Amino acid sequence: MAVRQIEPIDRAELRATIQKWIDAHTDVDDTDGVGLLEDVLWEINAQPTLTPPEIVYCQDCVHLEDGYAHWCNKWEHTCPDDSEFFCKYGRKKDGQRDL
Repeated sequence: MAVRQIEPIDRAELRATIQKWIDAHTDVDDTDGVGLLEDVLWEINAQPTLTPPEIVYCQDCVHLEDGYAHWCNKWEHTCPDDSEFFCKYGRKKDGQRDL
């Protein structure tokens, strides 16, 4: 059995493209084509969206021990000295927000 790969798309851009098609065909009395495109646009709007997981880098994580370089209280060991390292257990410190 093949694994289905999810392909994220820019829904707003796809809606704009279909709306351009609808606008272009409305002038030429193509009611069947316009109706079909409106159905397609409705279906696109009805589809669920993917919510990407929040990524919290070690330096912004509640588990990072202040005062000790790269110590993770969650795993009780040092983390890689890498500003882009993160793990799935990362949680933002109080008062921080997404940039």
